[in-house]
Amino acid sequence: MTAEPRHLVFVVLDTLRADRMQIYGHKRKTTPYLKRHAQDFLRFANVEAVAPWTVPNHSTMFTGLWPAEHKAQWGRIFLRDEFDTLAEILRGAGFATAALSANPFVAEKFGFGQGFDEFRRIKGTWYKKTQKILDMIPKTVDDALERQDRFFLFVNVMDAHIPYNTKRYGKAFGVSDSGPASDYKVKWEINAGKRPFTDGDKQTNQAAYDAAVRYLDDVVRDVLKIFERKGLLKKTVFVFTSDHGDGLGFHPEIGHEISVWEEQLRVPLIARLPNRRHGGEVFRPRTTLAALAPTVLDWLGVERPEQLRERPDLWEAASQPVTADYRS
Repeated sequence: MTAEPRHLVFVVLDTLRADRMQIYGHKRKTTPYLKRHAQDFLRFANVEAVAPWTVPNHSTMFTGLWPAEHKAQWGRIFLRDEFDTLAEILRGAGFATAALSANPFVAEKFGFGQGFDEFRRIKGTWYKKTQKILDMIPKTVDDALERQDRFFLFVNVMDAHIPYNTKRYGKAFGVSDSGPASDYKVKWEINAGKRPFTDGDKQTNQAAYDAAVRYLDDVVRDVLKIFERKGLLKKTVFVFTSDHGDGLGFHPEIGHEISVWEEQLRVPLIARLPNRRHGGEVFRPRTTLAALAPTVLDWLGVERPEQLRERPDLWEAASQPVTADYRS
């Protein structure tokens, strides 16, 4: 009988659309590492987020509850402490827990620190924050293993979020900066029709986004290399996903938060399990991020709490209707 995995590394590649990834069929070479190593990963091909923005989706990923249940929405932007979070469940099962977040919404002040022994909100120049996180991971893991012999590491990086991080791959994708949507103010002006957004702007914006996706492919590679150097690959479950996608001018709108078009809800979900279990498998039925928490607990051999005991896993959720639960 195969031993249960010891550790969990859960990485949210914030604002990453599935359909702009080469491994999900995009024509541009945005994810060459993932494409080359597809046989190492279990890939879910049709995963729906539960909302078009950060707080309700992270709340759902952490609790396994729908937004109508945890109610962390606009008007109440806070994950209340009455629910069991993934970090609380795992800490109760003997895991050391740590979080490194580049997202200002994924922070302790919004209730996301529950269950974490260490929660670091990374600040500084927007395009340097991910490298800071990568540099911090080795010591964060070492510190966790000094506390317990099992650990849960959560990471959020923001490179595919406006302003897109094109510092490494912009030139290769034909852009010199982060694109016409250079900040949040510009995004809202474009969506409100107060600033022009031409077909040329749309193409440049998409190229900038693709350059950011290309960088995130490096991030996946670098995270795995850290754990390979530490000899922990065979003991660890790795989950790479996104909290939502991004509009790139198709409907026409850019960014997210304001609608529930497919490009804002369809997200990637890729898992690397010890000994490459399920490696190369692609699960194609539509499923939901609401099923992620119970699935991860099952992979780790950790008993589900009462709130998740009867919840479907990622495979079972595919046989149920997708719930139109989000209220804009």
